[in-house]
Amino acid sequence: MAEYSRSEAKAWLRTLSGYLLIVTTPYNADGSIDVDGLRRNVALSLQIPGVTGLYVGSNYQEFWTLTLDERKQITETIVDAAAGRLKVMVGVTSTCARDSQELARAAERSGADAVMLWPPYYGSRDDTGVLHYFESVAEVSDLAICSYSTTVSEVGFYITPELATRMVAIDTFSGLKEASRSLSGYAEMVSAVGDTIVVSCPLEEYTLFGLATFGRSHVPSVLLGSSRPFYVQNTRYPYCQHFASALEAGNVENAAAALRPILWAANRLHNRFINRGGHNVALVKYITELLGMAGGPVRAPISAASEVDKEDAREVLSEIGSVDISSTAAVAVNV
Repeated sequence: MAEYSRSEAKAWLRTLSGYLLIVTTPYNADGSIDVDGLRRNVALSLQIPGVTGLYVGSNYQEFWTLTLDERKQITETIVDAAAGRLKVMVGVTSTCARDSQELARAAERSGADAVMLWPPYYGSRDDTGVLHYFESVAEVSDLAICSYSTTVSEVGFYITPELATRMVAIDTFSGLKEASRSLSGYAEMVSAVGDTIVVSCPLEEYTLFGLATFGRSHVPSVLLGSSRPFYVQNTRYPYCQHFASALEAGNVENAAAALRPILWAANRLHNRFINRGGHNVALVKYITELLGMAGGPVRAPISAASEVDKEDAREVLSEIGSVDISSTAAVAVNV
């Protein structure tokens, strides 16, 4: 059961800070979900600097390749393994509103803290239809609803500031993960609804711009759904934790200092793929394996990471001191 009432959803989301880290889905050799590995991954996530929660059901979880029962199983496993030590936001996106309703109800029963609901990613859609889709899910669950406003082509529908101003009338609609990849687009969204709901960008460079431009009154101290804490830092150099602390304190100078090393690694392992219009799901999964987490293959239609990209990942993680690649196999040393 959530620690807040339905009427408190918007205010509750503003109390969060730090990073909600994405989760990948580990598989056994027969293609089934590696439940024990998933539990171990949650335990290891507790050790990652700056991480205060988990985002279940993102692109990196390969959610569109999972059955509804598998998605529920993953949610139940992660919520149970987190045991209140991490906040859990669960993706309930589907092209079918009834499936999204079913997933939202299941997330609430499992003890999740919030849900992430994207616009349907395929089919005929317009602003009014998408608004009704969100309203239908809000009717069946009291959990805070967040959504994803992005121009990344694989999502297929961009929540504009104009649509967002209509969505905030939904009492449990509480936050937007803003990833327009445009400073003007981000600024327009913060200006439009940032005083009413959480507008959180997972890219620190945009969040720093928001903090310097709007201040803490409009820029929250939580980053809703990021893969970067895996590969831009480690326990010896906890850059994400430094950034999160500076963000919460509203300290632009300290946030900028933490951002510089974050961007060095992010530009090589994240931004270049996003700029092409998508997420390199297989590469991030490979990176988590280098850090000692359970991984396994990706499911079709996702392709395996290329050897060139994997070599680049090993070099980056070695340079920041996360893995030792002096032997034939990379070994995690500072996760």
